[in-house]
Amino acid sequence: MAGLKEIRVRIGSVRSTRKITSAMKMVSAAKFHRAQDGYSHYQAFLLQFQALMQLALSRGVQPSHSLMVAANVEAPLLVLMFSSNGSLCGGYNASVVQLVRNLLAGRRQAGKATEVWAYGRKGGDLLSRSGVTLGRSDERLVEAPSYESAELLYAELQRDFEAGKYSGVLLAFNRFRSASLQEPDTQQLFPIRVPSFSAEESRREYIFEPSVNDFFAYALPHYARLMLFGALLDNNIGEYGARMSAMTQATDNADTLLDDLVLEYNKARQAAITNELVEIVSGAEALDV
Repeated sequence: MAGLKEIRVRIGSVRSTRKITSAMKMVSAAKFHRAQDGYSHYQAFLLQFQALMQLALSRGVQPSHSLMVAANVEAPLLVLMFSSNGSLCGGYNASVVQLVRNLLAGRRQAGKATEVWAYGRKGGDLLSRSGVTLGRSDERLVEAPSYESAELLYAELQRDFEAGKYSGVLLAFNRFRSASLQEPDTQQLFPIRVPSFSAEESRREYIFEPSVNDFFAYALPHYARLMLFGALLDNNIGEYGARMSAMTQATDNADTLLDDLVLEYNKARQAAITNELVEIVSGAEALDV
């Protein structure tokens, strides 16, 4: 059994660690709830925008746009991987990195070229250490995602895709499900796939000006911008949720360990007191003899 001094040192160390994990849990929770508000607003806007696209498709629009077909099918595929800049969020970054590594391995076996842009320091570092050469590594975009920054990136991606520099653009990120669940997933940005919707709203009558085709020509690229922005939001809120869950678990583990150490300390202290009493009684009996 460890000595009293050693146990006291361990108790102090665990208590200090618990203070840190508890503080990080509260900070992550505050950031998570703020990001969740923004994410819910985005989801509401996306649903309304999808409803408008559905109306356009119900008017017999024949989807046709330069972003729906690759200008150069032999060009490399561009993969945009989103991860976090910070750590202490469990396997959040490792899961999306593993997804990208599996994707690269499959395309390498098929003899297809792929370029990777990493947004987020941790994911980029993990990919680099595994031998993947990054075409770009950036930390600022995921630190404070905004629609303006996503729009600038989208303009560059659209220009390169239409110029035939890439045969397609794929987004790799952790899709947010809940604070404790984030699923690594991919989403095709280019060529744009026309979303399929239910036919429930098609019976409503709306007037499109100047024309429904002009609206769809505008709506399709804007829908792709929303997909890119949505991936950034998923990555942002997922990071805070993963860190909040990891710090909650770490705090709970610290509480359990602290209870065990206090119990061990009390047992050791009681044993020491008992030994001292036995020595005192034994000495008194020896004197009486």
